[in-house]
Amino acid sequence: YDPLANTDDGSCVYPLAIGDTHQGGIIFWLDGNGGGLIAAPSDQSGGAQWGCYGTNLVGAGGTAIGTGNQNTIDIEAGCSTSGIAADICANLTLGGYSDWFLPSKDELNEIYLNKSIIGGFNNGNYWSSTEYGNVTAAQQDFYDGDWNGFNKDNYANVRAVRAFTSNNVLGCTDSTACNYDALANNDDGSCGYISGCTDSTAFNYDATS
Repeated sequence: YDPLANTDDGSCVYPLAIGDTHQGGIIFWLDGNGGGLIAAPSDQSGGAQWGCYGTNLVGAGGTAIGTGNQNTIDIEAGCSTSGIAADICANLTLGGYSDWFLPSKDELNEIYLNKSIIGGFNNGNYWSSTEYGNVTAAQQDFYDGDWNGFNKDNYANVRAVRAFTSNNVLGCTDSTACNYDALANNDDGSCGYISGCTDSTAFNYDATS
């Protein structure tokens, strides 16, 4: 925002918000630093197993926001069964992005809290990537929000998510301007130009113009 401006030049940049369509899906959580989490706009499966019933997968027990991606990596590394919930997400390419994963328990809960904004959910159970033990993993009921430790060989819905970070660098992107910023990827309307006489035969020729 420029308090001195009296004509809008179209350079206004607005912060992202929950519910915005962004980078292949819909934002459901923001980290306050320009990054956050995006949910796919529709389910990837109406019924998939968590997988590897009877096996305790090392590292797949993360519950907090920010742990779903690593959970998914650990599930993929420790369970070779194809078509399970984490595998569906890890092999998804959507909106030009291929870094989707199965959300952790807390990430899935943020989706549930914003399910009406994101849309496309049913009232059944959804898998998280959080393992409870060798036979159970965390599911959330999208009807009432209740959590359950369901057997890994049961079937539940799958909704993939991905993370994004801030890559918005404001500045002057016009290389002919005196304050051109080679690092900027979003013009903020600050470009400045030196005006003057550019005719070298004139008595007031300005070599800096």
